[in-house]
Amino acid sequence: AAEVLAPDASVLAEIRVHQGRALTGLGRHSEAEKVLVAAHGVIEMTLGSENAMSRQAASAVAECYDSWGKPDEAAAWRAKLDQ
Repeated sequence: AAEVLAPDASVLAEIRVHQGRALTGLGRHSEAEKVLVAAHGVIEMTLGSENAMSRQAASAVAECYDSWGKPDEAAAWRAKLDQ
């Protein structure tokens, strides 16, 4: 079944990307990962993978993994940017 999202879901997800970046900056990587991955999913679903905000969200996930010392996960998210 398709997930039903509120009309402003992408706007709220964009705010969550900023929250995730802040959590990354605080070293709260596990929390940041959950927020960022979920936000990226909503943005990608509502705006598409080629949208600038979707790409920024994917980049934020990669940055979280870099900061967390998880280079393989970061590389996987960066690969999404090359698609």
